[in-house]
Amino acid sequence: MPKRKLKDISKDVLTQSKVKLNSGHQMPVLGFGVWSISPAQTQQACKHALDAGYRLIDTASVYKNEAECSAAIDAAIKAGTLERDDVFLTTKVSTPLKGYDAAKQSIKTSLDKLGLDYIDLVLLHGPYGGSEKRKGAWKALVEAVDQGKVRSIGVSNYGVQHLNQIEEDIKELQEERGGKPGVGGIISVSQWEAHPWCVRDDIEEWCRKRNIVFEAYSPLVRGFWLKDKTLKAVAETLTSTGV
Repeated sequence: MPKRKLKDISKDVLTQSKVKLNSGHQMPVLGFGVWSISPAQTQQACKHALDAGYRLIDTASVYKNEAECSAAIDAAIKAGTLERDDVFLTTKVSTPLKGYDAAKQSIKTSLDKLGLDYIDLVLLHGPYGGSEKRKGAWKALVEAVDQGKVRSIGVSNYGVQHLNQIEEDIKELQEERGGKPGVGGIISVSQWEAHPWCVRDDIEEWCRKRNIVFEAYSPLVRGFWLKDKTLKAVAETLTSTGV
């Protein structure tokens, strides 16, 4: 890892700001994702991120670095610089989805690797696997919330057709569980790649109508477009930079 210290953004309005999820919990609006960071580098990367002021860490079972994320959080807690509730941790059930039992096991495995009492947010990483597998996986997430293992749940990489289907799945599960509103689960977050070169107004509008947080990943396009002429012109107008 480069020994370059991240800029301290702990007092920045973005790191200070949170959004209230429809689960009742709050999520920081700015997060640090660890996709493509090797396990050997993840703990140090997360330490730098936490030191700089990030309070949301986004990982996934398929990234194979959940334990290292947790180690950084645990170290900060033991050092007395943070408390558990200060950090919002997201992980995801891998695709292709394999149904209820597999999703239930995935959540257990993530909890074991993380070594935490609860996970703030668990997402289904994608819709792949078929409608019945998606429905079963969602049921496992709902039960994890009921058991206090997970605080909020949602989806990632779901298009509108898949969002419409999970909405129907939620209604069916609600009826199966007695019909009380909310017992079929609540989608708190819908995550999708979003930036000026990947605009998903359809998904964002779907979420807005239902008070679901639309969370963008790769908002900086992994740095690929930082030299784009239009982006640079906008940055100059705002007396800012592309990074």
